[in-house]
Amino acid sequence: SCGYAVNCPEGLLSYANPAIVAKSDTICSRFAGHPDSTDSLRSVASASEAVSRVYDYTGFGGLRSVPSSAAAEMATIEEIEEDNTPFLGSENRGKEVWKVRMEGVSLPLEKWAASAVRNQYPKNYEFWIDADSGYLVKVAGRYDGPPVDLPPEPPADKAEASLRFVGEVYEGYPEDPPAITLQQAFEEAMPSSPLRAKELIAVYVMWSYRGEPARAVWCITGRGVPIIKSRPGDPPDGGRMRSVVDATTGDIIIAATSPKLDWENWEGLDK
Repeated sequence: SCGYAVNCPEGLLSYANPAIVAKSDTICSRFAGHPDSTDSLRSVASASEAVSRVYDYTGFGGLRSVPSSAAAEMATIEEIEEDNTPFLGSENRGKEVWKVRMEGVSLPLEKWAASAVRNQYPKNYEFWIDADSGYLVKVAGRYDGPPVDLPPEPPADKAEASLRFVGEVYEGYPEDPPAITLQQAFEEAMPSSPLRAKELIAVYVMWSYRGEPARAVWCITGRGVPIIKSRPGDPPDGGRMRSVVDATTGDIIIAATSPKLDWENWEGLDK
Protein backbone atom coordinates (compact mmCIF):
# COMPACT_ATOMS: atom_id res chain seq x y z
CA SER A 1 0.00 0.00 0.00
CA CYS A 2 1.25 3.49 -0.82
CA GLY A 3 -0.36 4.88 2.30
CA TYR A 4 -2.74 7.28 0.57
CA ALA A 5 -6.42 7.42 1.47
CA VAL A 6 -8.72 9.57 -0.64
CA ASN A 7 -12.39 10.25 0.17
CA CYS A 8 -12.12 8.14 3.29
CA PRO A 9 -15.07 7.97 5.73
CA GLU A 10 -13.66 10.76 7.87
CA GLY A 11 -13.98 13.12 4.91
CA LEU A 12 -10.23 13.68 4.74
CA LEU A 13 -7.61 13.77 2.07
CA SER A 14 -4.79 12.19 3.99
CA TYR A 15 -1.41 10.56 3.70
CA ALA A 16 -0.15 8.05 6.21
CA ASN A 17 2.99 5.97 6.24
CA PRO A 18 1.88 2.69 7.84
CA ALA A 19 5.43 1.47 8.36
CA ILE A 20 6.27 4.53 10.42
CA VAL A 21 2.98 4.52 12.32
CA ALA A 22 3.67 0.92 13.34
CA LYS A 23 7.23 1.55 14.49
CA SER A 24 7.60 1.27 18.23
CA ASP A 25 11.36 1.51 18.66
CA THR A 26 11.39 5.26 18.05
CA ILE A 27 8.57 6.08 20.43
CA CYS A 28 9.61 8.41 23.23
CA SER A 29 7.99 7.71 26.57
CA ARG A 30 9.22 10.82 28.32
CA PHE A 31 6.73 13.64 28.49
CA ALA A 32 5.41 16.07 31.04
CA GLY A 33 4.12 14.18 34.05
CA HIS A 34 5.28 10.75 32.87
CA PRO A 35 6.38 8.63 35.85
CA ASP A 36 9.53 7.42 34.08
CA SER A 37 10.77 10.94 33.38
CA THR A 38 13.89 11.99 35.29
CA ASP A 39 14.96 15.15 33.46
CA SER A 40 12.96 18.34 33.16
CA LEU A 41 13.27 21.77 31.65
CA ARG A 42 13.75 24.62 34.09
CA SER A 43 11.72 27.79 34.42
CA VAL A 44 12.65 30.72 32.20
CA ALA A 45 13.39 33.92 34.10
CA SER A 46 14.74 36.30 31.45
CA ALA A 47 14.29 37.32 27.83
CA SER A 48 17.75 35.96 27.01
CA GLU A 49 16.83 32.55 28.43
CA ALA A 50 13.58 32.58 26.45
CA VAL A 51 15.37 33.32 23.18
CA SER A 52 17.94 30.61 23.91
CA ARG A 53 15.17 28.13 24.67
CA VAL A 54 13.44 28.92 21.37
CA TYR A 55 16.72 28.24 19.58
CA ASP A 56 16.98 24.84 21.30
CA TYR A 57 13.58 23.91 19.90
CA THR A 58 13.71 25.49 16.46
CA GLY A 59 17.33 25.63 15.34
CA PHE A 60 16.65 29.01 13.71
CA GLY A 61 20.09 30.49 13.09
CA GLY A 62 18.97 34.04 13.84
CA LEU A 63 18.37 33.06 17.46
CA ARG A 64 21.88 31.81 18.16
CA SER A 65 23.93 33.94 20.56
CA VAL A 66 21.53 36.89 20.69
CA PRO A 67 22.88 39.72 22.92
CA SER A 68 20.81 40.37 26.02
CA SER A 69 19.90 43.87 24.86
CA ALA A 70 18.48 42.49 21.59
CA ALA A 71 16.71 39.65 23.42
CA ALA A 72 14.95 42.18 25.63
CA GLU A 73 13.46 43.77 22.51
CA MET A 74 12.43 40.41 21.04
CA ALA A 75 10.76 38.82 24.08
CA THR A 76 7.99 39.90 26.42
CA ILE A 77 6.23 37.94 29.15
CA GLU A 78 2.46 37.83 28.78
CA GLU A 79 -0.54 35.80 29.91
CA ILE A 80 -2.29 33.53 27.41
CA GLU A 81 -5.82 34.78 26.96
CA GLU A 82 -6.91 32.32 24.29
CA ASP A 83 -5.36 29.24 22.69
CA ASN A 84 -7.07 26.95 20.19
CA THR A 85 -4.51 24.13 20.37
CA PRO A 86 -6.53 20.89 20.42
CA PHE A 87 -6.46 18.97 23.72
CA LEU A 88 -4.13 21.52 25.37
CA GLY A 89 -5.62 24.94 24.69
CA SER A 90 -7.94 25.07 27.69
CA GLU A 91 -5.17 24.24 30.18
CA ASN A 92 -2.86 26.80 28.54
CA ARG A 93 -5.24 29.69 29.14
CA GLY A 94 -4.00 31.88 31.98
CA LYS A 95 -0.39 30.64 31.81
CA GLU A 96 2.43 33.14 31.63
CA VAL A 97 4.56 32.70 28.54
CA TRP A 98 7.51 34.43 26.98
CA LYS A 99 6.48 35.59 23.52
CA VAL A 100 9.59 35.74 21.35
CA ARG A 101 9.18 37.50 18.01
CA MET A 102 11.25 37.38 14.82
CA GLU A 103 10.39 39.35 11.70
CA GLY A 104 11.01 38.69 8.02
CA VAL A 105 12.29 35.14 8.47
CA SER A 106 13.22 33.11 5.38
CA LEU A 107 13.95 29.42 5.84
CA PRO A 108 17.24 28.06 4.42
CA LEU A 109 15.82 24.61 3.70
CA GLU A 110 18.46 22.39 2.10
CA LYS A 111 16.22 19.63 0.72
CA TRP A 112 14.02 21.99 -1.25
CA ALA A 113 14.72 23.31 -4.74
CA ALA A 114 16.83 26.44 -4.80
CA SER A 115 14.09 28.28 -6.70
CA ALA A 116 11.53 27.38 -4.00
CA VAL A 117 13.81 28.69 -1.26
CA ARG A 118 14.52 31.83 -3.24
CA ASN A 119 10.84 32.55 -3.94
CA GLN A 120 9.43 31.68 -0.50
CA TYR A 121 7.13 33.94 1.51
CA PRO A 122 9.10 35.42 4.44
CA LYS A 123 7.20 35.26 7.72
CA ASN A 124 6.98 37.03 11.04
CA TYR A 125 7.26 34.41 13.79
CA GLU A 126 5.99 34.34 17.35
CA PHE A 127 7.13 31.61 19.73
CA TRP A 128 5.48 30.91 23.11
CA ILE A 129 7.70 29.57 25.90
CA ASP A 130 6.01 28.59 29.18
CA ALA A 131 7.72 30.75 31.80
CA ASP A 132 7.23 28.12 34.52
CA SER A 133 8.10 24.86 32.75
CA GLY A 134 10.22 26.09 29.85
CA TYR A 135 8.15 24.10 27.35
CA LEU A 136 7.52 25.40 23.85
CA VAL A 137 3.76 25.96 23.80
CA LYS A 138 3.23 27.10 20.23
CA VAL A 139 4.80 28.61 17.11
CA ALA A 140 3.00 30.86 14.63
CA GLY A 141 4.53 32.25 11.45
CA ARG A 142 2.53 34.73 9.38
CA TYR A 143 3.23 36.09 5.92
CA ASP A 144 5.32 39.27 6.02
CA GLY A 145 3.21 41.04 3.42
CA PRO A 146 -0.30 42.31 2.73
CA PRO A 147 -3.06 40.84 4.95
CA VAL A 148 -4.36 37.46 3.79
CA ASP A 149 -7.99 36.41 4.24
CA LEU A 150 -7.85 32.89 5.69
CA PRO A 151 -10.71 30.98 7.36
CA PRO A 152 -10.39 30.79 11.15
CA GLU A 153 -9.09 27.64 12.80
CA PRO A 154 -11.71 25.78 14.87
CA PRO A 155 -11.99 26.31 18.64
CA ALA A 156 -9.91 23.93 20.73
CA ASP A 157 -12.84 21.70 21.73
CA LYS A 158 -14.06 21.30 18.14
CA ALA A 159 -10.55 20.67 16.85
CA GLU A 160 -10.09 18.03 19.56
CA ALA A 161 -13.32 16.30 18.57
CA SER A 162 -12.30 16.31 14.91
CA LEU A 163 -8.92 14.75 15.69
CA ARG A 164 -10.37 12.16 18.07
CA PHE A 165 -12.73 11.16 15.28
CA VAL A 166 -9.76 10.08 13.14
CA GLY A 167 -7.78 8.58 16.05
CA GLU A 168 -5.34 11.37 16.92
CA VAL A 169 -4.67 12.67 20.43
CA TYR A 170 -2.23 15.29 21.74
CA GLU A 171 -1.25 13.77 25.11
CA GLY A 172 0.85 16.68 26.45
CA TYR A 173 4.16 18.45 25.98
CA PRO A 174 7.43 16.44 25.78
CA GLU A 175 9.77 16.74 28.71
CA ASP A 176 12.88 17.57 26.68
CA PRO A 177 13.69 19.62 23.58
CA PRO A 178 13.49 17.60 20.36
CA ALA A 179 16.22 15.66 18.61
CA ILE A 180 14.76 17.05 15.37
CA THR A 181 14.45 20.83 15.46
CA LEU A 182 11.54 22.69 13.93
CA GLN A 183 13.68 23.82 11.01
CA GLN A 184 14.65 20.18 10.35
CA ALA A 185 10.98 19.18 10.60
CA PHE A 186 10.10 21.85 8.03
CA GLU A 187 12.44 20.04 5.62
CA GLU A 188 10.14 17.00 5.74
CA ALA A 189 6.77 18.73 6.08
CA MET A 190 6.35 19.25 2.33
CA PRO A 191 2.54 18.74 2.36
CA SER A 192 2.28 21.81 4.63
CA SER A 193 4.35 23.87 2.17
CA PRO A 194 6.36 25.81 4.77
CA LEU A 195 7.96 27.97 2.09
CA ARG A 196 4.77 28.98 0.26
CA ALA A 197 2.19 28.84 3.06
CA LYS A 198 0.83 32.22 4.09
CA GLU A 199 0.69 31.04 7.70
CA LEU A 200 2.34 28.25 9.68
CA ILE A 201 1.25 26.90 13.06
CA ALA A 202 3.46 24.36 14.81
CA VAL A 203 3.28 22.53 18.13
CA TYR A 204 5.73 20.05 19.66
CA VAL A 205 3.63 17.48 21.50
CA MET A 206 3.31 13.90 22.63
CA TRP A 207 1.01 12.45 19.97
CA SER A 208 -0.80 9.12 19.71
CA TYR A 209 -2.52 7.67 16.66
CA ARG A 210 -5.23 5.02 16.72
CA GLY A 211 -4.14 3.54 20.02
CA GLU A 212 -0.38 3.47 19.40
CA PRO A 213 1.83 4.61 22.30
CA ALA A 214 2.50 8.34 22.34
CA ARG A 215 5.63 9.74 20.74
CA ALA A 216 7.19 13.21 20.46
CA VAL A 217 6.22 14.88 17.17
CA TRP A 218 6.00 18.19 15.40
CA CYS A 219 2.49 18.98 14.15
CA ILE A 220 2.87 21.60 11.44
CA THR A 221 -0.17 23.22 9.84
CA GLY A 222 0.30 25.17 6.63
CA ARG A 223 -2.51 27.65 5.92
CA GLY A 224 -2.97 29.40 2.60
CA VAL A 225 -0.91 26.79 0.74
CA PRO A 226 -1.09 26.34 -3.05
CA ILE A 227 -3.87 24.00 -4.19
CA ILE A 228 -2.71 21.45 -6.76
CA LYS A 229 -6.19 20.55 -8.01
CA SER A 230 -8.53 23.43 -7.31
CA ARG A 231 -12.22 23.77 -8.04
CA PRO A 232 -13.72 26.74 -9.90
CA GLY A 233 -13.73 29.70 -7.55
CA ASP A 234 -11.08 28.34 -5.18
CA PRO A 235 -8.37 30.87 -4.31
CA PRO A 236 -4.96 29.80 -5.70
CA ASP A 237 -3.47 29.73 -2.19
CA GLY A 238 -6.53 28.52 -0.30
CA GLY A 239 -5.32 25.11 0.81
CA ARG A 240 -4.57 23.87 4.32
CA MET A 241 -2.58 20.81 5.37
CA ARG A 242 -1.22 19.52 8.69
CA SER A 243 1.92 17.37 8.68
CA VAL A 244 2.99 15.21 11.63
CA VAL A 245 6.77 14.70 11.77
CA ASP A 246 8.47 12.32 14.21
CA ALA A 247 10.68 14.53 16.40
CA THR A 248 13.10 11.67 17.09
CA THR A 249 13.69 10.32 13.58
CA GLY A 250 12.59 13.15 11.31
CA ASP A 251 10.21 10.86 9.40
CA ILE A 252 6.87 12.25 8.26
CA ILE A 253 4.12 10.09 9.76
CA ILE A 254 0.90 11.50 8.33
CA ALA A 255 -0.39 14.56 6.53
CA ALA A 256 -4.09 15.42 6.63
CA THR A 257 -6.63 18.21 6.36
CA SER A 258 -7.93 17.59 9.89
CA PRO A 259 -9.00 19.19 12.13
CA LYS A 260 -11.93 20.10 9.92
CA LEU A 261 -12.74 23.77 9.36
CA ASP A 262 -16.51 23.37 8.90
CA TRP A 263 -17.01 22.43 12.57
CA GLU A 264 -20.29 24.32 12.75
CA ASN A 265 -21.84 21.70 10.45
CA TRP A 266 -20.59 18.71 12.44
CA GLU A 267 -23.69 17.81 14.42
CA GLY A 268 -22.93 15.39 17.21
CA LEU A 269 -19.19 15.45 16.57
CA ASP A 270 -18.38 16.11 20.21
CA LYS A 271 -20.84 13.62 21.69
